[in-house]
Amino acid sequence: MIPPLRYNLLSADDNADEDIKLYKGDYIDDNVLHQLQHVMANLELSERSDYLPKGFCFAFKDFEGLPTNTGEQKDA
Repeated sequence: MIPPLRYNLLSADDNADEDIKLYKGDYIDDNVLHQLQHVMANLELSERSDYLPKGFCFAFKDFEGLPTNTGEQKDA
């Protein structure tokens, strides 16, 4: 909803190489910025009104270094 933020995220470059890992049958880049850019690009350019952020949930780790558990709700 904030175009300047979206476009700046899409143009950001962390100079990191792809870190491809196998996760639940898919090869996913284990980099949070790359996955966030993927989410933003799909929401911006896709005709679909939804997006499955499996790659982002894998790259976004908890304090133990484990991927986000999408089957667990964590709120106050």
